[in-house]
Amino acid sequence: MSMGEIHPHMKKSASIKGRNVIGWNLRCLRRGQSRKTTLEDLAARLAVRGVLLDRSAIGRIENNARYVLDYEALALADALGVDVAALFKKFDSCEVASSKTPGKARKIFKSGAQ
Repeated sequence: MSMGEIHPHMKKSASIKGRNVIGWNLRCLRRGQSRKTTLEDLAARLAVRGVLLDRSAIGRIENNARYVLDYEALALADALGVDVAALFKKFDSCEVASSKTPGKARKIFKSGAQ
């Protein structure tokens, strides 16, 4: 097998762009908390729950370059203090605006589906 060639039994994830709704929502939920949660913070919260995802893996999820397994979705929702359904809800836009108080942010979701 030559270098750069994909092993036939390896999971191919390069073609998932746009098919992972969790990524966008995860970023919105993470950044929209009253105290902005960093990738490292979220990775630590997941580790406490027994799910080992480093900040790079979470970044790949948010950028739609990695699938999310079912147990990971449950842990992500729990770590962010939201219902797992929030990870799957369709949002038209997600804005995170800084409030006048340093270190605080507020989340504004404009939902496409009511």
